[in-house]
Amino acid sequence: MAYKIPTFKELVEQIELDFYSRFDNNSKVFLYSVIKVLSRVIAGVAYPIYLFIQWIIQQIFPDKSEEKFFQRWANLYNVQRKNATYSQGKAVFKGLSGSKIPIYTKIQTENNLRFQTTEEGIIKDNGITDIPIYAMQSGNSGNLKPFTKLNLISPINNIDFEVRLSQNGTYGGSDLEDLENWRKRFLERLRKPPCAGNKDDYIRWAKELPEVTRTWCIPCFPSEGFSGLTYVKDNNENIFPSIEEIEKSKNIILSKMPINAKLNLFILNSLAINFEIKLRNNNLDNQNKIKNILRNVIKSEGEPNKTISFYQFIVAIQQNYFSTSDFIIINPKEDIKTTNIQIHTLGNILFKNMD
Repeated sequence: MAYKIPTFKELVEQIELDFYSRFDNNSKVFLYSVIKVLSRVIAGVAYPIYLFIQWIIQQIFPDKSEEKFFQRWANLYNVQRKNATYSQGKAVFKGLSGSKIPIYTKIQTENNLRFQTTEEGIIKDNGITDIPIYAMQSGNSGNLKPFTKLNLISPINNIDFEVRLSQNGTYGGSDLEDLENWRKRFLERLRKPPCAGNKDDYIRWAKELPEVTRTWCIPCFPSEGFSGLTYVKDNNENIFPSIEEIEKSKNIILSKMPINAKLNLFILNSLAINFEIKLRNNNLDNQNKIKNILRNVIKSEGEPNKTISFYQFIVAIQQNYFSTSDFIIINPKEDIKTTNIQIHTLGNILFKNMD
């Protein structure tokens, strides 16, 4: 039976009874007698001690401890927190042929996210050039869409003030790892100790990479002797890593895996699930609710080489404010299965009014 900490009122009553037990049980004790006062004073001292004991016991266990104490646990097992990283990419400058763009040229977005070039650039004969850039602030906010507009902070002779990102946008930026995600990785390390490069080891190594949220290891893929490994980044609009990120990740994992092992780190293909849904109350609010429900189902259930039953979507919508009379899923009508190189993603959703 779990121990229950007494409330302040219960402590006062217990202390009063202890006092009374030392006197004649028939003694009259007035409301403001010294025993009443002493009971409350002693309870006031004892109660914070009970609370402290309850708190300090939680710090003993890594699944409940606060950040300061959990960090000591993680350091003991060398499960380091993933630091915030800086995004990078390429920016396309336009201007007069032969004009130079100095190294460390600063550009910024409309919401003041700043980047700087890491190389000197020269405008080519076609009037453009692309130059590698690096974010000046860390975090996921630096991951921008392709062709995003930026502006020069300081004008450069014969160079257009407006700058655009290349077709790959910027990528690689991530926030400081959330405490609970860090704790989850640590608990996986406790439950699944290192084992000379087994499946769980590869998954753990991949999850240690910046931005990575979900990862899968496929033994003997694409052939015997290889370990197939892939991952996604759910906190980004584009959850799939770029070729440059894959190469960088591969070098990190190769330094940890057994020397005689072979690694196949690959990018998954999206298997988009398109929906056609009839709604009784076909308004924007209900549409957004259903989008979020479908997105959560796909995120929790989607993975390579797995089948998602179309019935799971019906059940999920029913469990979130909608009855069977409020909606009809016209498509899909069949289960959706992925291969080893695919993952389920949310495609287009067509909403219609229910007849």
